[in-house]
Amino acid sequence: MTQPNILFFMTDQQRADALGCSGGWLKTPNLDRIAGEGVRFSRCVTTTPICVPARVTLATGRYPHNNAVWNNLQYTLPEDASTWMRVIRDLGYRTSLFGKTHLHPHGKVDLREREYLLHAYGLDDVNEIGGPRASANVGSHMTAIWEEKGLLEAYRADFKERFDNKPHVVRPSVLPLEHYWGLIYKMNFLAGAVSVPLIVRTPETAANGGRVDDALAENCDLGPTLVELVGGEIEYQQFAKSLVPAMNGGSTAPHREDAISEIQGEVMLADARWKAAINSDGQVYLLFDLENDPDETRNLAGLPDYRDEEDRLRLRILERIAQSQLSAP
Repeated sequence: MTQPNILFFMTDQQRADALGCSGGWLKTPNLDRIAGEGVRFSRCVTTTPICVPARVTLATGRYPHNNAVWNNLQYTLPEDASTWMRVIRDLGYRTSLFGKTHLHPHGKVDLREREYLLHAYGLDDVNEIGGPRASANVGSHMTAIWEEKGLLEAYRADFKERFDNKPHVVRPSVLPLEHYWGLIYKMNFLAGAVSVPLIVRTPETAANGGRVDDALAENCDLGPTLVELVGGEIEYQQFAKSLVPAMNGGSTAPHREDAISEIQGEVMLADARWKAAINSDGQVYLLFDLENDPDETRNLAGLPDYRDEEDRLRLRILERIAQSQLSAP
């Protein structure tokens, strides 16, 4: 039997409502077509709205509190780290990467000299790029093309001027559209930062037409989903969950009862109705009733009428952290 091909698109910092089929304020006809033939998980949460820790969790299925990765500075995923990409490669797949992983520092280096790391993580063919900030300083196949076309120095000058003078002002890039890739900044637990798009399309879902699943999911759930779809199994300890039962409609229980996200030791949890975040002292400082306030405009934290809800959600956050401890490093 021929194994299915896998194509995984990941956009950098795209909000869950930045789709025609979800928010309606942006035209995304190709993504809408995929959603129309797949399952869109409308309540997917990133396990952290910070680039490196989120990508490490996505690659490993382990949370930031497992990996002790909280920011974008000087972290390299170990060469021997367990990843779902390696599991898929070991099943006989040829794996390829085109774009940004940020599983290692993107300082003043040439990313082409780091390809051995990506091979170790489970990727055969590698064409890695940096983000908008890193691309002004690091080398890659992409910046080599810019340089060849006489665009690199103009990009560097434009990027420097932007950050020296009103970085919040939106304006066109000096690069032509075909050479410009991946917008910046996010670091909070509000929906615009932690709610992300997640669509899975298979021949089976395409035959049944598009469907929206409102159960909670975490972005790291993608790894075990792809592994299960190609007949494999993740045997190392991790905390992501395959979405296949939810995709196939074979389970009456929701995919997850709740979902968590972390920033610098602070933790957010969302369940079917409520969303709460605790600081590093264990105090609830965000509390939203998502049923009556889906746009998160009224913070109920600290109000006496909601003390019971605060206590329940604080306990559940501590349970999730306790239940997701590694038995070994």
